[in-house]
Amino acid sequence: MRVLMVVAVAVGLVAGCQKESPPAGTASPGPAPTPAPAPRAEPSPVEKIMAAGSLTEAISVAKPHMTDTFNEMSSGAVLLGAWAIKGLKWSELQKLPSTKHSLVMKDPDEERGKLMCARGTVIEIQAVKTPQGKIFTGGLFSGAHIIRFIAVGSSGELVARSRTGFCGIVVGKQSYANSVGGSAHAVFLVGMFSLPENKRS
Repeated sequence: MRVLMVVAVAVGLVAGCQKESPPAGTASPGPAPTPAPAPRAEPSPVEKIMAAGSLTEAISVAKPHMTDTFNEMSSGAVLLGAWAIKGLKWSELQKLPSTKHSLVMKDPDEERGKLMCARGTVIEIQAVKTPQGKIFTGGLFSGAHIIRFIAVGSSGELVARSRTGFCGIVVGKQSYANSVGGSAHAVFLVGMFSLPENKRS
């Protein structure tokens, strides 16, 4: 019975794909109408942000994808980081409206896309290769606060325990499990270390 059903379906499909021959003695129908062109696919978020010509434009593309996360990066941070590898300039970064740690922790939605600068000690830093180029991810102790970051441009000779400054675009809050079994909460930024080679851009 199962074989018969499969055969019946196959026959139906073949019949549906074949053109009917006109009855004998009748005129052939005219040419089939030209099908309408298929609608163009909507560009992906990656395609949209890589086409952005300025930092403000890139932020506007990434902002709807910026979220607060636990133990992972926001997709908005990843998008903005991909654009920043080639497009971010220190001079353009400094033109953004600024915010501070306490305001981000109070209401991240209100502060996303703004500039935040901090100075402190590197907790950890590691290079990550992406299709767009190299980024650096890690964390920074700034006073009593923790900053998590995606950094582009130069990281110089910075390693764990180095003192440095960092300026970046606020993505939101990132919470993560800490070593004592609880949770830590940080502001997540995409930006650059305040090194002379970055400030020349």
